[in-house]
Amino acid sequence: MGGRSARHPLDATARADAIPTRPGQAALLESTPPSATHRASRHDAQRHATPDSERAAAVSPAVEVHAVGGPILVWDLGRPRRVISSAPMGGGLVSAAWVVNGQVPSDWSGRDPVIELSRRAQEQGLEGPGVGLMTAAKVADVATAEVGGVRVDATVGLGQPELASPSRLAVRDHSPAGEMRRPGTINIVAQVPSSLTDAALVNLVATATEAKAQALVEIGSGGTGTATDAVVVTAARPGRVDAAETSSAERLYGGPRSAWGEPLATAVHEAVVAGGRRDLAGRARLTLVMGGARSGKSALAERWAAAVAVDGLVTYVATAQRPSAAADADFAARIAAHRRRRPSSWVTSEPSPEELAAVVATTEGPLLVDSLGTWMARLADPATAIDGLVSALQSRAGPTFVVSDEVGLGVHPPTDIGRRFRDGLGRANEAIAAVADRVVLVVAGRPLDLPHLP
Repeated sequence: MGGRSARHPLDATARADAIPTRPGQAALLESTPPSATHRASRHDAQRHATPDSERAAAVSPAVEVHAVGGPILVWDLGRPRRVISSAPMGGGLVSAAWVVNGQVPSDWSGRDPVIELSRRAQEQGLEGPGVGLMTAAKVADVATAEVGGVRVDATVGLGQPELASPSRLAVRDHSPAGEMRRPGTINIVAQVPSSLTDAALVNLVATATEAKAQALVEIGSGGTGTATDAVVVTAARPGRVDAAETSSAERLYGGPRSAWGEPLATAVHEAVVAGGRRDLAGRARLTLVMGGARSGKSALAERWAAAVAVDGLVTYVATAQRPSAAADADFAARIAAHRRRRPSSWVTSEPSPEELAAVVATTEGPLLVDSLGTWMARLADPATAIDGLVSALQSRAGPTFVVSDEVGLGVHPPTDIGRRFRDGLGRANEAIAAVADRVVLVVAGRPLDLPHLP
């Protein structure tokens, strides 16, 4: 199915699981919180001074799920606009009448994305100059946010998050030999309804990138982006705005506190958080969070688990045996505090030490285990239990967070039972770290990513 009549415009208020029944019906879009939609900013009065002839309405993308070349998002801008992008087709500072974001298989081996995207744009009946993006992430899962007149659409795939500077801290890919990596690209299309100088457009690309990195840090992705991310920013009119001919500050600047930079940064952040949460919730990813007593490790793991919750649901596996207040008032109070701060939508499981591996292996969706220290203290056969837990963690299909105590930095335990506990927990931490996608040491509430072994 192809052509303009088959497209379904995506609306920022559409449900993510909506199925279109006719052209024009909202479909397949991550919902934007009502409080974030069309949020006014402190720069509204300045923007209202812009003549209507210099403004352009935001365009909702249409999704062609059954296009000949594969699913594709289409932004038909109606008339050419000034566009800056890092796209493989039509990149740079150009005049463009449309933008497309084409989905390709994760094993796509085409050598020339320009030829592929040009062909698919022609199939959609698009004419004139345009900009083409490509991704292996599902374009139907596009996330949208609209703030202060700026609209942002983002397709988010976090199969291979990276840090910008080459580092051993980068997240590893655990795909078996010969298996393709999971899709990993973040494509951002932002529409600003005002004409802007080229310098302001360049600044907006930097602002969008900063907001994207902030969002990825907040959801615990372990990276600041992927190696193939792209940004597109459109302005209102196609021609170049000469800075010497305008005195309007809103057209001159694009930083995160400028008239258009602030709503753009907010919208990018919201769209990437929404898209990133949904993407991470569908990935089998293991994060080991270690730290000393009162280091903040549990609170951090809870925050990251909440970020990838599916409909607010996370399964919290508590490994401690709840004592009575009379037996251990301090420990009972700590457990009660943990329970109070967990969302009411979470499900709590309290298996015996011998049942932990089975619970981990059979539970669906996001899972948080807290903690290995109290689990180890109750084990009769640590060696066998560790092997079983590692196997269970590797078999999971959803995101998993394991909290553990780092007890090897203190003095040598004076008792035999203390030494056996320290050594057993150390072996458990090392075994799980060896299969984890991310290992974090928490000190004073601050996470420190630990490098992977070469």
